[in-house]
Amino acid sequence: MRTSTTANNAAACRRVRNNVPMFGTKLASVIDAWFRFRMRPQIGMRSSLFGALFVLLPILSACAGCGGGKRMGGASVPGTVSVDSANTSGWPGKSIDAWIAAASASLGAAGGTVQLAAGSYTIGASIQAASNVSIVCDPAHGSVLTASGDLVVPLYVATSVSNFDLSNCVLDGNYPANTDTNMIMASLTGATGGTISNNIIRNTAGFGVYMFYGNSYVNILENEIYNIGQPLPAITQAIGGGGQAPGGNSHIAILYNNIHDSSLGIFVQPSSTSTNLSEDWNIAHNTITKMSSNGITVYCGGLATNGPIKNVRTIDNDVSCVGWPAGGIGFDAACSPGFLQSGPVAAADGTGVSYNCATEEQGVIADNRLRDNYYEGIDLVVVTYSTVNTGTGGGCGGATALSAG
Repeated sequence: MRTSTTANNAAACRRVRNNVPMFGTKLASVIDAWFRFRMRPQIGMRSSLFGALFVLLPILSACAGCGGGKRMGGASVPGTVSVDSANTSGWPGKSIDAWIAAASASLGAAGGTVQLAAGSYTIGASIQAASNVSIVCDPAHGSVLTASGDLVVPLYVATSVSNFDLSNCVLDGNYPANTDTNMIMASLTGATGGTISNNIIRNTAGFGVYMFYGNSYVNILENEIYNIGQPLPAITQAIGGGGQAPGGNSHIAILYNNIHDSSLGIFVQPSSTSTNLSEDWNIAHNTITKMSSNGITVYCGGLATNGPIKNVRTIDNDVSCVGWPAGGIGFDAACSPGFLQSGPVAAADGTGVSYNCATEEQGVIADNRLRDNYYEGIDLVVVTYSTVNTGTGGGCGGATALSAG
């Protein structure tokens, strides 16, 4: 799988920085401007209309053809309804999932916003996203949605919906009371034009956010995700997508997330059907640390069994302290072990950014900070056509800063 590995690469390769100066910087500035616009208040803001246009038009011009997800959810909010733990509004049903479903349906086809008040909610059945509806929790993260001990379905589900949002919520998997290793905190299938932003996603033996197939123009923005996964040798993902036969995922933006103390940070796969295309993944400005496995991975099994995946851009991420040696022997002294970095079993990997896919094309790895990781800073294996610029400076001693198979 790799061509060169040193028993303890971490100590020798404290800093690996790769740069594509013009492309990476320009794209990063475009993303920054777009994200600032996306986070502006959008309800009753007539006075900001012209300002919005002046912000948006240069971004569209600069980013024509660069893709990476677009903000659709919440652009217009015809109505707002409220849900609280006492069911003050009298929604039908006996549980929070039923109340949210009823509140969403009450908004009609035009949609709107369901405001979930601060409080503690036990989730015994999946919360279902609805088209044109934003579920907005308490902005101080006071709305805590905790899986019941016997929940074995995803906590939040967005299936065949469009123009949806989930924001400001705390999604808690209730581990170790709930030990389901297939638990998914937020599951997306066939979803279009949605945003999952500013949530805290934590405490599950399973997965954080997973995009199965058929998703497009989905944005995963500014979430904190931690305590996701199981002890080694098991591997799950804080944010993952793909690997499914029915289709791929395209136009996905994963930006400004803080991922820590988990199994694997961000995991991208093409469809397992050779004719299905996945493309335009924008992975940028994320901070990933203390993973027991890799920070960011693009992976597939082989040419015959996977569809093409094009234009996965990994730009301006900070990845540190990932991987785990058996018994901790040789673990970088600059790092304190994370939630799953313990025990006698060594991680099979521990790389900052790994592109390990025979059907991957036109990928970009630029302007990342990859440091104190147990294996390589960057690992490229059987990639077809990608750009990596490690910049200047070196300083990696005998360790492998970049390996390519």
